Amino acid sequence: MGKDIGYEASINEVGKRGRLWNPKDICRILKDKNKGTDKIRGIFLDMSNVKRMKLQSDIFTKMWSLKFLKFYNCSEWCEKDCRLQLPDGLDYFPDELVYLHWQGYPLDYLPMNFDPEKLVVLNLRYSTIEQLWKEERDTRELRWVDLSYSKELLNLSGLSKAKKLERLDLECCESLAECSSIQEMESLVTLNLRDCLELKSLPEETNLKSLKTLILSGCSKLINFPTISENIESLYLDGTAVERVPESIGYLRNLAVLNLKKCCSLMSLPDNFCKLKSLKKLILSGCSRLESFPDINEDMGSLEILLMDETAVNQIPRKMYMSNLNDSLLSSLDQLSPYS
Repeated sequence: MGKDIGYEASINEVGKRGRLWNPKDICRILKDKNKGTDKIRGIFLDMSNVKRMKLQSDIFTKMWSLKFLKFYNCSEWCEKDCRLQLPDGLDYFPDELVYLHWQGYPLDYLPMNFDPEKLVVLNLRYSTIEQLWKEERDTRELRWVDLSYSKELLNLSGLSKAKKLERLDLECCESLAECSSIQEMESLVTLNLRDCLELKSLPEETNLKSLKTLILSGCSKLINFPTISENIESLYLDGTAVERVPESIGYLRNLAVLNLKKCCSLMSLPDNFCKLKSLKKLILSGCSRLESFPDINEDMGSLEILLMDETAVNQIPRKMYMSNLNDSLLSSLDQLSPYS
C-alpha cells in the first residue's frame, strides 16, 4: 500500500514538471493520459532503450501547453519496429507546439484538428506518413521540415504557405512523385530530394529565389534539367536521367559545385559553360554518352576540380582556360588526345 501511494505521488509530481527528460518518467506519463497536465511544456524521449508501447489516441489532450515534443534515436530500426504505436490513431496535437520531432511517426496523417500556426520545426524522419494534411494549413512559421526516409510520402500537401521555410529534407522519400507545394517557398535555402525514385520533374515556375543547395542525386527518373534560382551555389544531379544541360546555366553566376556523375543519358554541355565564373568543382565521371567538352574561351579561374573519367570524351578542347585547375586531378585528361 505504501509503495502504491508513493508511486502515485511520484507520478503526479512528474506531471507537474515543465520539461521531461527521464525515459521512465515519460513512459509513466504516456501510459496514463490522466497524468499529463497543462504544466508540461517539453517532452524529450530517447527511444533507444524504450520497449514497445501502445499509446491512447487522446494521450496529449490534457497537455495543451506542450511546446516541445521530441521522440528520437530510432533511425536504424524504427522502420521495422516502431516503439511508440497508435493503434487507434491520434486525436490531438497541442496548437502551442513549436518543435515537433517524432522519428518513426506511425500514422498516415497528422491530426486533422492540429493547427500548426506556431510550428517552427517538423521532423518526422522514418515515418509512415503519406500526406501531412489533406488540405492547406497555416504554416507561416515553419523554418525546417525533415521527412527523410518516409517511404510512403506521396506529396507535400499542406506546405504551400510555408514561405519562411529554409530547409526541406526529403531524402529517400521513394514514393514522392511531385512537389508542386515548393513553388512559393521564397526563403528556402536547402532542398534535399536525394533518392526520390518516383520524382520526374520539379515545378517549372518557382519563386525559390533564396535556394543555394539543390540535391537531386539518385532521382533516376528525372530527365529535364531543373529550372532553378540564379543564386544557386551547389547543384547535385548525379545519378539522374538528365539528357542535356541548357544554355541558361550560364546565368548561374554563383554556382560553385556541379555534380553530374553517372548521368548516363547526358550527351552534351552548352558552349557558354565558361560563363560559370564561380565554379570550383565539376564532376562528369561516368557520363558514358558524353562525347565532347566545350571550348573554354574565357578563364574559369575558380575551377579547381574537373573529373571526366569514364566518359566518351576523347579529345581535349581547342581552348581550355582553367588557370587554377589542380594538377593532381588531371589524370582523367591524360588519356585524351590533343585537339586537331
